[in-house]
Amino acid sequence: MLYISIQTNALVPDERWFWNLTNETVVLNSIHDALLMPNYLGYGSIYWLIMKLLGDFLLIRMIMCILLVSAAICVILTLKNVFHVNDKNIFFSIVLYLSCPLSWFTGKIIGPEIMGYGIGVWGCYAALYAYINLSSQKWVILLTGGILLGISTGIKLNYITFAVFIAIFVISNEFASQEEILRKVMAIGKYAAFTGIGFLLGFLIANPVFLYDFKTFVSFYEADGYSPKMIQNVLFRKYIEWDLVNSGGMASTIISFTAFVAIFLLAFRCKKNRPLIKSGFLSILFLFGLCCKGRFLGWYLLPMIYIISLCSSDINYMPIILAVNLIFM
Repeated sequence: MLYISIQTNALVPDERWFWNLTNETVVLNSIHDALLMPNYLGYGSIYWLIMKLLGDFLLIRMIMCILLVSAAICVILTLKNVFHVNDKNIFFSIVLYLSCPLSWFTGKIIGPEIMGYGIGVWGCYAALYAYINLSSQKWVILLTGGILLGISTGIKLNYITFAVFIAIFVISNEFASQEEILRKVMAIGKYAAFTGIGFLLGFLIANPVFLYDFKTFVSFYEADGYSPKMIQNVLFRKYIEWDLVNSGGMASTIISFTAFVAIFLLAFRCKKNRPLIKSGFLSILFLFGLCCKGRFLGWYLLPMIYIISLCSSDINYMPIILAVNLIFM
């Protein structure tokens, strides 16, 4: 996929739209222009800034595809270095990751979705690694993780799901320990302070216009008619865009509903990594809630691929679940 993407000038219509918008609308003649660059279409100013600075379509495509591929590598690193999962279970988690159609995203490759997703996944890994291996030397990694999570959210608000996932995991993990309540609260507070400062910095890096022209920043976020009734679309919609890009719900872009339910039913039976399962399940529900709006597109669910791959790592029946997923997708 990477090779094809950097060897062809073929565009899906949305790529042509974003590329033309960058060349014809985005102005970058000075630092002042960079600081006041609007978050066009509700996507972070940093996305448009990078597009304008690079100015080469195939180079941008290559960077986006590397981010998409590296996200799969990050699953391996997270499972190995954070949750200490054995190689066999890591293998099945990666197979699950690669069986998600959106992990082979070939739609708007130069769009902000892949950039925000790749940065968010690496932010998750850094924040989790620093938390599990906490020492005086890891605070820099923790701050870096917070910054990456903030940039990811700043590029596309749906990626705040990653920050929610981290927050629930840390709180659940601390309260599952045998430490005194005061020590738990202090540990959570210290972690939240460093990550929160990093997150805020990252968000402002992604959108300096937030500070300099808040009215313009807010104007690009339209109300899409939020309704909990839209959950059926989020889960089951089958829809191919007019340019043949798959934009369906979870069951056609991520994982079949049957396999999704099976993973969490079996995962909750495992005593090991219970905080991971809880945080994964609740953050995915949070993501579903964010997506319950009038204008839902399948790639809004991208954060779910990384999270569900982590949550499946301790299940003993993964070959069966993978088979079920392939049958019902």
